[in-house]
Formats: sequence, C-alpha cells, structure tokens
Amino acid sequence: MTITPPDTHDEELTLALLVERARRRLTEAPELVEYVRVRRQPGGAVRDGQPGAPSRTPPAPLHVGALDDADAIYVDLVGHVRRWARELSITTLKVALRSWQWTTDGVLLGFRSTTTPPGAAELTRDLTDWLLLHLDRIAAHPGGPEFLHDVAHVIEAVYSRFPLEARPERPHWNRKCEQCGEYAVTADWRPDAEIRDVTVWCESCSHVLVSTDGAGTVHVRGGESPDQRAAGRKLARIVRQIAVGTSVPRIESLEGASA
Repeated sequence: MTITPPDTHDEELTLALLVERARRRLTEAPELVEYVRVRRQPGGAVRDGQPGAPSRTPPAPLHVGALDDADAIYVDLVGHVRRWARELSITTLKVALRSWQWTTDGVLLGFRSTTTPPGAAELTRDLTDWLLLHLDRIAAHPGGPEFLHDVAHVIEAVYSRFPLEARPERPHWNRKCEQCGEYAVTADWRPDAEIRDVTVWCESCSHVLVSTDGAGTVHVRGGESPDQRAAGRKLARIVRQIAVGTSVPRIESLEGASA
C-alpha cells in the first residue's frame, strides 16, 4: 500500500481516508470482539439469538491464546495504546487498571479465560475509546499513517472471516439514499484495497453515490468531479459522518463545493 502519494492533494485525501477508516474500524471493534467471543463458546448464539450450527467435533475452548481472533485484536490494541501513550506522553490510567492474560515470561496473550463476551467488549472499548480520543494527534505524528493503516487492517482481517450475514451491522449515513429513499448508505473498502479506493453506496438498492479509484480520483455519477481537491475533502467528510451516523450536505454538492 502507498501511504505517502506524490502530490499534496493526494496526500491530503489519503491521510483523511486513513483516519476515517481507522476511526470506523476502532468504533466497530468492541462489537466485533464480543461477536467473536460468543461464536467461540460451545453452543454460542449469533447476534439474532439463533443457536450456532451443530458440530460433530468437540468445540474449541473459549480461550485459545493470541491465536484467537478476539485476542489478536485485543493484543494489537494494547500495543498501540502503550506506544502512543509513550510517544505523546498521555496517561492511560483507565486502561492500565484493567487485567489481562499473560504468559509466565510476560507476553500478553489477551483476555482471561473467565472474561465474558460483554466483558471482552467493554475491555476492548476502553482501548478503542482511548485511541479514538487521541486519533487526530496520532494522525499528525510521523508514524501516524502507518498506525492508521495497520490498526484498520487487523480488524478488517477478522471482519472478513465472517459470512456477510453474520457480521456486525455497518454504520449508515443519516440521510436517505437518493435512489431508493432508504437509510442504508454506507462506505466500504474492498479487502486489501488501496486506501483511496473507497465506495459510498446503498446496501438496499446497490446504488453508488460516489466512489474513488486507486489513484484517488473522485467519481460522482460515473464521471470525474471537476474540482478534485474540494471533492476529496467532501468525500472524507461523508465517510466520517457515515462512521458516526450523522449527516452532511448532499453528495451533489461534491461537484460544486468550494475548497
């Protein structure tokens, strides 16, 4: 992945989208961790309350160390919190008071075996809330772009291992789709896609409202927007507002927005 593109406009758009993808993944992580932990339990239920499919093989133990998907996310987040607390000289008092599972030689494995799925989500939320609180400062640091990419990638890797119908619900824009009128507009990056290759689309009718390509060119209604700098900034705002479930000016304004 190219984190630092060759010109200023691309750099601005890339960093903005890195921040918003990381913000979205960090927001999703607690619910995803809870879901994975529920799935690890013998006879665990999925989010709609239905029992899991029966198996002829004995179920795996709830806690399988750092190889477990939920533990992998948790261990990764702990490492990021420690690093940025040190780099930015910020306290982690709330996070530091939490208990984790360690090996005898001091390697963090993840959650304790007695941690419930809701408890795992709460512990994860402590970490993600801390990172979200300081995300803009982290992004401005020289090592910020690499962190933004890496933290999103770890969460997306776990997310991609679940069937579509079993994934936690995507966040949606608080504005009706211009095509079908449903509140179902979301933003997506394909697995392992370049950060600038993002699509804002409707899950209800599959209408694409705005998209970019790997070069960062913004397309509205199938054509390039004439003012790429303004369109890129507006796109980043739209992706951010989708992540937090609010609304921004209509996408049509991408074509005539001022910088």
